[in-house]
Amino acid sequence: PTIVTRIGEIENIISDGEHAIIVDANDNQKFADAIVQCLNNYEKSVEMGRRGKNFISSYASPKTVVAEFLTWKSANYE
Repeated sequence: PTIVTRIGEIENIISDGEHAIIVDANDNQKFADAIVQCLNNYEKSVEMGRRGKNFISSYASPKTVVAEFLTWKSANYE
């Protein structure tokens, strides 16, 4: 599983508890709690990691990134 902080647009991309655990930046206790949660819930952590990997693999695949860039380029430069 992945543990990330609320910085930038991360919450607009992934879902807390579905793809990763999202904690407030600079909150060391919440980050530590998230680590313990993952260690204490092995099956749930593995499933969340699988969902996160699958989501990011499709969301940020080279094909998807190039298609998004070409759409943006077409809308802004042609």
